[in-house]
Amino acid sequence: MNVKRNGNRWGVGLGLLVLLVSVVSVSADPWSDARQRQREERQALRDRLDNERERRAAQAEQQLSAFVGRSEAEGWRVEPMALWGMLAGLVRLDPDRVGELPRRIRALPATTDPDAMNPAYVAALAQTRAALTAEAYDLLKRAADVGEVQVAVELMWEVLCFDPDYEPIRDALGQVRLADEVARRLPRPQRGVRRQISVPELADFDPDANWFSPFDARMLNRGLMWNQTRGWMPIEHADRYDRGAVYDAERRKWTTIDEANDYHSRAGRDWRIRTEHLDVRGTASLDQIALVASELEAMYDEIFAVYAAFFAQSRRHDPLRLALGLTEHQPLVVWVYRDHAEYVRRSGGPDWSGGLFRPDTKASYFYGGPSVTMYHEFTHQVLHVMTGKNNAPSWLTEAIAVYTQTATFIDNGLAFRGAPYAGRLPLDDLFALRNGKAWNRHAESGRPSAYAEGGSLATFCMEAENQRFRADFIDYVRDAYQGKTRGREVWEYLGLSRRELEVAYHRWGTQGG
Repeated sequence: MNVKRNGNRWGVGLGLLVLLVSVVSVSADPWSDARQRQREERQALRDRLDNERERRAAQAEQQLSAFVGRSEAEGWRVEPMALWGMLAGLVRLDPDRVGELPRRIRALPATTDPDAMNPAYVAALAQTRAALTAEAYDLLKRAADVGEVQVAVELMWEVLCFDPDYEPIRDALGQVRLADEVARRLPRPQRGVRRQISVPELADFDPDANWFSPFDARMLNRGLMWNQTRGWMPIEHADRYDRGAVYDAERRKWTTIDEANDYHSRAGRDWRIRTEHLDVRGTASLDQIALVASELEAMYDEIFAVYAAFFAQSRRHDPLRLALGLTEHQPLVVWVYRDHAEYVRRSGGPDWSGGLFRPDTKASYFYGGPSVTMYHEFTHQVLHVMTGKNNAPSWLTEAIAVYTQTATFIDNGLAFRGAPYAGRLPLDDLFALRNGKAWNRHAESGRPSAYAEGGSLATFCMEAENQRFRADFIDYVRDAYQGKTRGREVWEYLGLSRRELEVAYHRWGTQGG
């Protein structure tokens, strides 16, 4: 009996010891525990969105159909774009639920005159929009809280389709609403409806049609509009530009484009174009300078859209503003020279280079028009200048730039298609390239390209498994730039072991990337 009791005492004691060891082992690394909790929260949100999409789409279809039905019954004159916008929101959720709604919307009597709209229609429209946006906006805030900024942006577009003037979002973005006649002066790509269906009216719907950044609003109100090959030009003189004339603001005179390009082709007479985020200067032709400004502005927006969490230094920054690049800062200086010889002479870059970013001047330097090199170096510039430092290992800095240099311009804007799978350089060798000297020695060694491997690995981290690792990878990039990783490596941020990362990476690549 005593022996048994003693045995139980030992058993209880060992059990407590095992439990204590287990608790200690689980809590030994609070950082890992916190990251795992965040990872679970992010996955739970994504799962919820996937699982509830069908229910939310059915609910939106019912609400929109009920509003159209009441408009039919009451004979209301409706504002067409309001209804097409709500339909666009439904399309984002499930394009298969469109059904007869386009035909019914077309059959309604239309007006764009607010005074011709029945007050009951206006009230019903507001009520329907409120019902359509409530859950999506709550999910948006949840996504932002757990660091799923891109999910928040997708939900934002859903809300803005249902209600383009949605006040909490527009206030957070700090945007300005302009009248139709002013807004039409600045053509820009449609950003709201990404899923294409055969409803022609949706091609004309843009939730941002009347909403602009304060910078663009100022330019429009000054009577200027953006031309992709001429920069800002007076709206009332657009026909003169079409005939080959240009207004040289520096000399305050009209001249021909050929004469203006010849004048500005000499140092000290550089062209200079100011956009919302850029100060583009140089001796290249005006069409090259303006095209560089257009493409780098689009790329700036996409870098912020993809890496918004990188720039979120604190809660002071609204994640939606970050994701859309709506940040206040000194313009990024970009120099574009007329040829390679002048680029080398004036930038101080090596003869073999086609462009570079210089941390000492915080400017980037190129020649000719847009290029892959330009996209690569501009990425270095944006990430470095916006953080004020770069403590990241060289392999990571270059990997990100190779990923973003794959910028592809399409009708609806720009996207990073990602680098192809490389799989030729062992990951240990890549991770060993932690500084510029090591990177350059490798580049000159004739071994498999670290640029290719880095870009390939970054693409895996950003795109693999339905972007499963993206948010965690961006957290790693942010902490690496700021010198806050405390020795933790990329696989730890992804919630993997070193071996698990290698297996998952090569499996992804060999199965088609």
